[in-house]
Amino acid sequence: MNLAGLRQVPVIFVLEHNGYAYSTPSALQYAIDPIERAATYGIPAVTVDGNDVEAVFDAARQARERALSGGGPTLISAHTMRMHGHGAHDDASYVPASELARWAARDPLECQRTRLRELGIDVDAIERQEREDVEQAAREALAMPAPDPGTVLDGVFCEGEAVTLGRGDAPWSGFAAH
Repeated sequence: MNLAGLRQVPVIFVLEHNGYAYSTPSALQYAIDPIERAATYGIPAVTVDGNDVEAVFDAARQARERALSGGGPTLISAHTMRMHGHGAHDDASYVPASELARWAARDPLECQRTRLRELGIDVDAIERQEREDVEQAAREALAMPAPDPGTVLDGVFCEGEAVTLGRGDAPWSGFAAH
C-alpha cells in the first residue's frame, strides 16, 4: 500500500474498536494491537474512549488540525462496544453478559447527558425541542409533493468542474463564516 500521496490529503481513519471481529475477540486474532500497526505505515495513531463523546470529538479535532497543517493522516482507535450482533442473523451470544452489562452502564448518550446536567444544562428541554424540530421537519417533508422519478439521478454525479463547499458557519467544525 502506497500512502505517500496521503501526506497531501487531510485524512482521518477511525477504527470503531469493539474488541471483536464478527464473533472472535480481537485478542485471539492479533499479536499486535491495530493501533501499533499504524506506525508501520508511518501513520500516527491515538486510542480514545469511544463512549466519551467529548474525547472522541477532541481526538478528531486534533487529527483534523494535523491533517490540514500537512501532517498527513491519523488513525483514531475508538474503543467501544457493538451492543448487538454483527448482523440480523447474529444474536451475539459469544459476548459474555457481564461484558455487555459493563458497556451498557457506559452508554455514551447517558454519560453525556449526565455530564451536561452536572454543568447545569437542561438536557430534557433540549431533547424535547429537538424532538419537536424533527417531527415538524418530518411533517413538512411528508406534505411535499413526491419528486419526479425522472430526476432520480440529478445531482448524483459531478458534471464539469467540482465546486468545493467552502467555509460555512459551523464553529465546532473549525470552520466559521467571517
